This record gives sequence, structure tokens and C-alpha cells, in this order.
Amino acid sequence: MPWVLVFFALCFGFVNAQGSSARIKLSSQLNEISGLAVLNDSILIAINDSGNEPFLYFLDLKGNVVKSTRVSKALNVDWEDLTMDDRGNLYIADAGNNLNQRKDLHFLQVEAQEAFEKDSVIAKEIWYTYSDQLNFPPAKTAWNFNCEAVFWASDSLYLLTKNESKEPKEGSKWNRNPSLYVIPAFPGTHVAKKTDWKSREMFKVKKTGISDLITSSVVKDKKWYVLTYRHLFVSSWSTETSGRTLLYHKKFSKLKQREALTVDHQGTIYIGAEKHPLLGGPYLYIRKP
Repeated sequence: MPWVLVFFALCFGFVNAQGSSARIKLSSQLNEISGLAVLNDSILIAINDSGNEPFLYFLDLKGNVVKSTRVSKALNVDWEDLTMDDRGNLYIADAGNNLNQRKDLHFLQVEAQEAFEKDSVIAKEIWYTYSDQLNFPPAKTAWNFNCEAVFWASDSLYLLTKNESKEPKEGSKWNRNPSLYVIPAFPGTHVAKKTDWKSREMFKVKKTGISDLITSSVVKDKKWYVLTYRHLFVSSWSTETSGRTLLYHKKFSKLKQREALTVDHQGTIYIGAEKHPLLGGPYLYIRKP
């Protein structure tokens, strides 16, 4: 990498031994960016999280908002991530559950190209509950039903939780490892089944702080990308637990409120960071392989 690119990447806290990196300041329209997806070679799709208007934002690769589309008859209760299937269907995850007490968790499914061409679209709805949640909310030692990271793979939607459970004063062994759930990727009401995946085999989550809590995820070309405020993990992807192994781990040099992640077919990584009073933003980070 030329020394100019090295200097540039170090300044923006997103450096790797290979590839080139950039940081772009986003419009205030995306102050609370929480999800990203790839529409085509020149357009990205973004959403904001809780309490914002139910809009899809289409960005060029310079971070400019070129179009916005309303999802009609929908509310943005807590939109937390985006994912796309191989037929061009976009899934908006209204999966935020900070108090672990929501009973209206769901995905909104829209056709991405149609959304780009129109000013408004009506979504199909995919409702779900967690198979092992019996109380709303559960005890704070079991607060593992909030989700900011979803991805589509093998005709299913996967939900990777943001474990915010509190350490018990005594009794059972405690950890902050996330859980991985799966539901069918078609409209209706489903029960999210917990998989037998053990997150500690892939990456470590500290017992305190928020910088290691998972905020976004994507599967692309048999690789599984997982984002936190401070880290990016890349593993091999397989529907079989034994087929997943850690390939790469990046610790960012600067802490940012990184909430959104997507990868294009060329392996370029796009990361969105919300505006934060101390950490700056909103930003779009681009790393080319």
C-alpha cells in the first residue's frame, strides 16, 4: 500500500495490510444510520433506527442520498438492520428490543428495485417470537432478546442477539455471549428457533462495556461478517455449526458508533456509524479488498 494510503487509513482508524480505505461524512438525514444493503454496483440502501420516519434511503458510493422511499402503513418502532436475499427482496428488521419486552417484533419485506423506482411501497410482514422467551421482560440476568444484527442465508433469516444481561449476584454461571436464532424468510408468524452455535468459538465478548456488543451482520460468498463498535469478525459460513471458523479479526483503532454493515459482490466492505456527541458522525466507511 502506498504511504499516502497508509497515512489516510491510519488517520481514519480503518487500516489493514491490504486494500484501501475511506471515510465519508454522511448527510444529517442519516444521523441514526442502523442498516445497510447493496442494491447494485453504484447504489447502497440505508435505514435509520428507532423513532425515525419509515424511509429507505438510497446512497451513491460517495455517500450522497439520491432518493428516499417511504414504507407505507409501517412504523419505525426500532429498525435495526437490513438484509437482502438472492431474489432482490429486502428485509427491514424491526428487531430492536432494548427492554426485552416487545411482543411485536417483525421484518418488513419489500422488493428493493421497486422501492428504488417508486416514492412509496407497501411491505409484507414477517412476525416472530423467540422460542425460549417466556416472560416480557425476563429477569435482567437473561436480557438476551434484543437484536441489532440480522442476515439472510439459505432461504432463512438469522438473528444474532445483543446480549445485555446483568451478572447475577450469585448462582448460575454468567456470560454475555450472543445467541443465534433462525426463522423462515417468508411472510407469516414464526417462532425463532435457537441454534446450537457457540459464539465463544468465534469471538470473545467482554463482561462489561458496550464496544463488543454486536450491531450488524451479513453473509456474503460463504463468509460471515459480524460488526461491533470496535471490532469486525469474519468467519466461514455454513448452516452446520462445525463448518464455521474464524478467518479474520480487525480491531479498529478508533471507537465509533458503528451500527451498519454490508458487503458487495467484489468484497468491498461498507460500514455505517451513527452520529455521536463525542465520537462524531454520521460516517460511511468503505474498505476495498
